[in-house]
Amino acid sequence: MLLTSFRRFFVTQALFDTMPKRSLISKTKEVELEIEGLKFVRLNPAETQPKVSSALAGKPFLPGSTSRGFPEVLSPPTETFPHAVKIKDPHLHPFSKLVDGCRRYITDNLYRYGAVLLRNLPLKTSNDFASLCQGLGFQAMRYEAGTVERKRVDDSDTYTATDEPPEVVIDFHNEMAYSPSYAAKVLFFCHQEPGEYCGGETPLVKGADILSHLDPKIVQTFDKKRVCYVRCAPSKETGLYLPWQDTFMTEDPKIVEHFLRKNSFSYKWEPSGTLIYWNVLPAFQQHPETGETMWFNQIQGHHASALKDNPRFKDSNLPFDKYPYHTYYGDGSEIEPVVLENIRAVTWSCAVGFRWRTGDVLVIDNLAVQHARMSFTGQRKILAVLSRN
Repeated sequence: MLLTSFRRFFVTQALFDTMPKRSLISKTKEVELEIEGLKFVRLNPAETQPKVSSALAGKPFLPGSTSRGFPEVLSPPTETFPHAVKIKDPHLHPFSKLVDGCRRYITDNLYRYGAVLLRNLPLKTSNDFASLCQGLGFQAMRYEAGTVERKRVDDSDTYTATDEPPEVVIDFHNEMAYSPSYAAKVLFFCHQEPGEYCGGETPLVKGADILSHLDPKIVQTFDKKRVCYVRCAPSKETGLYLPWQDTFMTEDPKIVEHFLRKNSFSYKWEPSGTLIYWNVLPAFQQHPETGETMWFNQIQGHHASALKDNPRFKDSNLPFDKYPYHTYYGDGSEIEPVVLENIRAVTWSCAVGFRWRTGDVLVIDNLAVQHARMSFTGQRKILAVLSRN
């Protein structure tokens, strides 16, 4: 059986030996690049390295962390991932010039590296961040039909990155991969950095690295069967997790039904007022700029097993199909636990984490790079803009 063949595939030492090395590089001579009169200085990995490597194996509220092959700690950033730069003497330039230079820099480097971290921009507020995104030419989109709790900021299309409990680790995903209308880019702004020893990293992983290290049988199976995403959205009156009124930003069921039909979702209403809706999508996307085939999905992040130990659902004992979201193979069959274990172990083994600084802006090519969130203590505030282009 297919399940039996999967049992052989975990992250072994031989697999680790083929992965990119994550050793910390000592500080070297600064590398400067001037664009539009603006100087960009490459950051050494030592400048973005967290003070302490975040523990992974056995970590509470991290799905799959107790399974075989799960890495012990989150790897540090490399020289090129994320591609990190600081703007030199930003106070000497008007905001419009900073925007022009950053636009050129992102255009020249984002598709090459997958993620660009900009440091030392004079951003203080959510409005500053929104102005930067607009000036960079990104078309912000609404988080319509989203599946996690996040708030709009200042009545704009800037959102809190997530309002999930801080003790929870949010698993890796491509933003809105469960929807045919997904974000092309994701921009994050660090409004308040977490404390030095408090966690709160935004881990990153390249889809190409995941795809090259996954068990080929798993890849073949998802290529053939695809992925079914199911959402279970209660009505607001129940007081349960993320009601459909918030998900679709309306109180009118007919507007919801129109959206679902327009975007090729199937749906049904339960007598309780709960909305169940689902769709089947590929586990891969072809990158429109590079032509590469990308591992692009939320298979493990949207599997109900990711919620089963979540503090919100502790002792709830719900069947998988009653959680807010769940994934199946595209034919409706359950995804085997050993498959999820392999995906999670490989993904975290290929990932890196960097240290946020207040004012940082991170631009992610959402088709090429998945992101996650480590748990944290204390204060941390990250804002997000989802871009159509």
